[in-house]
Amino acid sequence: LGIFKAIINYENIATLDLRRRKAKEIYDQLVFPNMLAMSIGDLSKAIIDQVSENLRGGRCTPDLFSAMKEHLAALLDTLYMKQFSVSNEYVRYCQWKYMELLESEKIS
Repeated sequence: LGIFKAIINYENIATLDLRRRKAKEIYDQLVFPNMLAMSIGDLSKAIIDQVSENLRGGRCTPDLFSAMKEHLAALLDTLYMKQFSVSNEYVRYCQWKYMELLESEKIS
């Protein structure tokens, strides 16, 4: 989750110099250690290699980590949304929304 937040912050950086520093920081502190520990799910070596190659070439565009971000978003969606959708909290949320709907129909 820390990687995902860092990528979102990176995408909002306006200057190239700051983007280069932040991209290197994200790669060195978050991507590379997790790659060594193989803890980023099934993030493909091709995605990591592409980011690494762009960093070495100085190409730090705002979408440098976009493939990684998409992968992480899909991973979070499959891991946590399935668990949430069968949880008691989700049932309570649906009940609450249903009650709100009924209340709004009474007022109209």
